Amino acid sequence: MFRVYDSPPKLRDLYRSGVYSESTFVVIRSRILCISRVLSMPDSFSSSTRSRIMSGIKSKGTKPEIQVRRLLHNLGYRYRLHRADLPGRPDLVFPSRRKVVFVNGCFWHNHPGCARAHIPSGNKDYWLPKLTNNRERDERNVQLLKEKGWGVMTVWECQLKDMSTTSQRLTEFLEQGSPNQSKTDKKRPK
Repeated sequence: MFRVYDSPPKLRDLYRSGVYSESTFVVIRSRILCISRVLSMPDSFSSSTRSRIMSGIKSKGTKPEIQVRRLLHNLGYRYRLHRADLPGRPDLVFPSRRKVVFVNGCFWHNHPGCARAHIPSGNKDYWLPKLTNNRERDERNVQLLKEKGWGVMTVWECQLKDMSTTSQRLTEFLEQGSPNQSKTDKKRPK
C-alpha cells in the first residue's frame, strides 16, 4: 500500500488515524519512508541508550531526599537511613520514636492529583502497570509498618516547594506520641 503526500505528514497523525500497516510506505517528494520502522521504536533512543539512562536513576540519595535530610538534621533530629529490616526500606527511620518517613518522587510513586504524576504517552502498556504497581507496593508497605507499630509519613517531591510547611508537618509528626504509646508514657514500647 502506498500513499503520496505533497508535504511531510506528521507520523503520529498517521499512526493515530490508522493509515499505516506493517507494509505501508509514504512517498514524499520522491523519497520513500517505511513507517512501520519509524513507528515501531518506542522513543527517540536506542534500547541500549535507554537502558543506560534508566539505570542511572537513583533510588537512594535523591535530591528531594537530601533536602528532607538536611532540613531534619538542621532541626536537630537524628535518624537512620534505609533500614532493610523494615518493609519498603524507609528513607528515614527514627527508631527511638518508632517513626519512619518516605520521601517519594511524584512521578515514580504516582502522586494522586499532582501534575508531575502523569503517565507517559509513549509505551503506556509498560508505564501504566509499572506505576500502578509502585503505588500498590507503597500502600502495602505503609500498612505493614503501621501493623508493626510504626508511625508513617510520606513527603512528596512537590511538597518541597514550601519548606516551611514541610518543616512544620515533619516536626508535628515526629513530636506526637508513637501509635503504641500512651500520652504519659514516652518510652519506647517493648
